[in-house]
Amino acid sequence: MRSGEIWLVNFWPSVGDEIAKTRPAVIVDNDEMGSLGLRIVVPFTDAKQHAKEWHVKVKPSVSNKLRKENVADCLQIKSVSSDRLVKKVGVLSANDIDEVRICLAKVLDLI
Repeated sequence: MRSGEIWLVNFWPSVGDEIAKTRPAVIVDNDEMGSLGLRIVVPFTDAKQHAKEWHVKVKPSVSNKLRKENVADCLQIKSVSSDRLVKKVGVLSANDIDEVRICLAKVLDLI
């Protein structure tokens, strides 16, 4: 489980507007930090909904193995137990992971 990898993540149970069900998410935390069995992830959701400023569009590719265009929903960033990571799907391109990190910096008011 490394930064930039896309995994199917089980987000159940969810509360309120939290993202739900098992869906792809990209790992965004620093691989060298932390000794707990936790990973920080940004889930993907359907790109058909109206794009928001906290969404990063990601098109399917050979490396990410997504089946359709998705958006990384940076407002739904979560720290999850590695036990919630079900199966590795693929890996984001360097450009896509950079765009997700920039969007996260905006969401977290770091830039």
